[in-house]
Amino acid sequence: MKKIAAFLTAFVLFIGAVSSLHALTYVKLGVDNHTFGTWTNIYKYNSRNAVAERLTNNTLLVFGSSEFNHGRKTPYHPRAIFKNTNMAPMLIGTAYSQSMTHAIALASLEPDMKNRKAVLILSPQWFSKEGVIPKDYALRYSESNYAGMLNNKHISKELKKRIAARSESLLKSKPALYSRILKYDEFYLEGNKSFLDSLYICMRKQFVNEQDSLSLLASAKFTRLYKKNTQTPQTANKINIIEWNQLAENATRDARKATCNNPFNMSDKAYKRNIRPIEKTKKNRDKNRRFDTSPEYHDLICFLDVCKETGIEPMLVMLPFNGRWYDYTGLPEEQRENYYSKIRGLAEEYNAQLADLSRNEYSTCFMEDVAHVGWKGWVSVNESIYNFYNEN
Repeated sequence: MKKIAAFLTAFVLFIGAVSSLHALTYVKLGVDNHTFGTWTNIYKYNSRNAVAERLTNNTLLVFGSSEFNHGRKTPYHPRAIFKNTNMAPMLIGTAYSQSMTHAIALASLEPDMKNRKAVLILSPQWFSKEGVIPKDYALRYSESNYAGMLNNKHISKELKKRIAARSESLLKSKPALYSRILKYDEFYLEGNKSFLDSLYICMRKQFVNEQDSLSLLASAKFTRLYKKNTQTPQTANKINIIEWNQLAENATRDARKATCNNPFNMSDKAYKRNIRPIEKTKKNRDKNRRFDTSPEYHDLICFLDVCKETGIEPMLVMLPFNGRWYDYTGLPEEQRENYYSKIRGLAEEYNAQLADLSRNEYSTCFMEDVAHVGWKGWVSVNESIYNFYNEN
């Protein structure tokens, strides 16, 4: 009896908190889908409902990581290249977002997807021996996406259990997150659905959704994306053909001005700031590193299994290593090729399209730094995405 009374007291407080948040989040974002979709913001990525509400027939989900934060002020970033096209890319991901985070987000958003295609940009650095680091996974964990994944009736219980087991193992060091994820798993996967459990899950999901909305609106206002009572801007003239060759020429011209004073085919600014101070300590440091065995491959399989079970057509974009840099750090060419081969094999096994950019390890003007594409790299990535979107 005392337990029920305590729960009901907490429930009343919970209702009050949710109501307060709801009162603060009634205002909608006054921006068009392209602006929202190409906005690089962690609160957007974690807000399941905000993203789901923006999914249209023209939306293409594009999952990735920290590359979305690079080149944003250039004409080669997705938010510039696709600004006047019919395609509305929905970029999802930032630093430390990897395959499992994206598998959960895709599974959560799938019921609201009109366009049944999805892109995943793969960074080779994900596929280290350790895979995603637990503390990094915790940073990118979205409770609303996790609940949405478990609630998706199009996904088998077997796949949900695999995702749940992996997530539990990665969140064990975070007691609060671990406790909540266990409650979700017990409720959805173990059939523990008493009245009090059902009430808790229902209110917890509502609270999290309202909290996501509040954080998103606050961040949008802080970054000036927020425009109160703004109507959707008039649609600009849409273009059907992008001059990719011209863009590549422009990118080469711009990149040569910015990469002429370092030996690693990267931005001089990135080299001076991040590499030159520690350059000598990195010589041959990677000679024993391996990229052919990693838990990240199993996480990627979960992403591909979500696609397979729900009828989503996937495309993997396989970014290259920066060949000059990894030659310097001693990473064997064999290990790099092992990674490329494993991704090719998975793409073939799952009938996924593959934008294989591995041939660009040594391409001039392709990489901005050690790991991120820039200039011509972004042009190649975006061309692959646009062609995939336009295929019947």
